[in-house]
Amino acid sequence: MRAGNPGVPSTSEWLNDVLSPGSRIGIDPFLFSSNAVEELKEAITSNSHELVYLYEYNLMDKIWNEARPKPPRNPIRVHDLKYAGVDVSTKLSNLRSELTSAGSSAIVISMLDEIAWLLNLVDF
Repeated sequence: MRAGNPGVPSTSEWLNDVLSPGSRIGIDPFLFSSNAVEELKEAITSNSHELVYLYEYNLMDKIWNEARPKPPRNPIRVHDLKYAGVDVSTKLSNLRSELTSAGSSAIVISMLDEIAWLLNLVDF
């Protein structure tokens, strides 16, 4: 599913469509904001679904068990400019200009691919 695209149901709509009424839906409460939990809970109660908070363990860890692949151990290095196209200082300067134009003084970048792009980092 491609969330947010036309014709694509929201998570709660999809859950309501595929689950039998009265189903229990487990979530990791550490991965959801309180607003997201409340929205989900409100949307699924129409089908009498119950939201179950899995505090004790991560369900994905239980599913993966020992089969989970090890994290990559490749060293991170600076991507060559001929492949990156733009150097880091130019990217940062452009970002600062955009922030100023938007009336902002800071930005939080937490997605790893965005951080890697901004700093021209790769892990081949």
